[in-house]
Amino acid sequence: MDKAQKRDSIDTPPQYQQSGEQTNSEIVAEEQESGKQEEVQHRTRGKYKQYEADQVIIEKIRSYRTQRHPDSEIMKLLDNMPRRTYYNYVKKLQEQDLQIMEQWMAENVEHVSEEMMIYRETLCQKLREVQAIIDNKNTSAKDKMQAIEQHLAISETLVKFTRSGRSSDMNSAKRDRFSIF
Repeated sequence: MDKAQKRDSIDTPPQYQQSGEQTNSEIVAEEQESGKQEEVQHRTRGKYKQYEADQVIIEKIRSYRTQRHPDSEIMKLLDNMPRRTYYNYVKKLQEQDLQIMEQWMAENVEHVSEEMMIYRETLCQKLREVQAIIDNKNTSAKDKMQAIEQHLAISETLVKFTRSGRSSDMNSAKRDRFSIF
């Protein structure tokens, strides 16, 4: 074996080395077949599933969520929709809901401000009730401790609400409202 043949056999992987029996066209044909085999393996992942129009799916998700179905069940009801795709639709749904809420609030400023005042008064009333529990001498120590914790939480919410006073912060006030009561 001379130096050129030895170099070719070292640098070239064995499957690509030419033998006297195999021609270049046969090697190319083998490479194409192996490429087809790899392509077939990639297709086993599953065909991309085209879903209905975005708005139709969003309305279905909204309907299922209002019926209190868990997210995993909704994905199954939507023909086993992938998790990532489902949550992309949920994000669009939340953006639509936010726009609807902002539009409604802009149209009903008086009603919103009235609701905010009612909410503030409810917080103050709850604060007075909790303070009465704390001040009562017949209340057990355990109940007083729970009342003090509630008092602190309500006070914090009331301070945040009073400090902001803007309609954009009404959403956070509504969320806090349900966690306290």
